[in-house]
Amino acid sequence: IKGRYDDKANIDVIMETGTGNTYVYTRLMYELHQNYGLFKFVLVVPTPAIKEGARNFIISDYARQLFSPFYENPRMEL
Repeated sequence: IKGRYDDKANIDVIMETGTGNTYVYTRLMYELHQNYGLFKFVLVVPTPAIKEGARNFIISDYARQLFSPFYENPRMEL
């Protein structure tokens, strides 16, 4: 991630474990897509287990139901 601050188009979501960061960055991705048309995102997580947990949440039926009141067709491809 060297040079990540050279371009001001980056957003870092840094939160403590267990504070809802998966929800926050998933909602942020939906918001950025809806408001600015962005559709490609890079998630950096510290372990493979967290990566798998984030992936499972993002593609889950629960997440789809959770975000459906706010966004039309809440579906993501990973």
